[in-house]
Amino acid sequence: MRLSPRRPGDTPQEHLTWTEGEAKAIASQRLAAGLDRIRAMGAEATGEVGDSSPFLAVDDAMRHRDVDGVIVTTLPVGLSRWLKLSLPDRIERRHHVPVTHIVVHLDATVPRRRDAID
Repeated sequence: MRLSPRRPGDTPQEHLTWTEGEAKAIASQRLAAGLDRIRAMGAEATGEVGDSSPFLAVDDAMRHRDVDGVIVTTLPVGLSRWLKLSLPDRIERRHHVPVTHIVVHLDATVPRRRDAID
């Protein structure tokens, strides 16, 4: 299995202002950690930081490659902005590929930073 995550750029939620460089640095760190976890499971994985809009990030990724499907991970309903925007359904309709939606349930015992929300 070959995976190629494309992580939307993140904005530091704990600040009122931020630079594009700060946002890309946060996204790059999170992408690297995710790639390490995928590789530790034995899958081949490469990745890149994309546009801060998940829709544009997927559009950009799909423009340059053929894929068998897309995996979207979100927080649960009520916490996820991406689900409020119907991201999985919109990707499937726009790109005509199957979308697998994975809900990440946060451990309530682990302190959560505000910028951890998708």
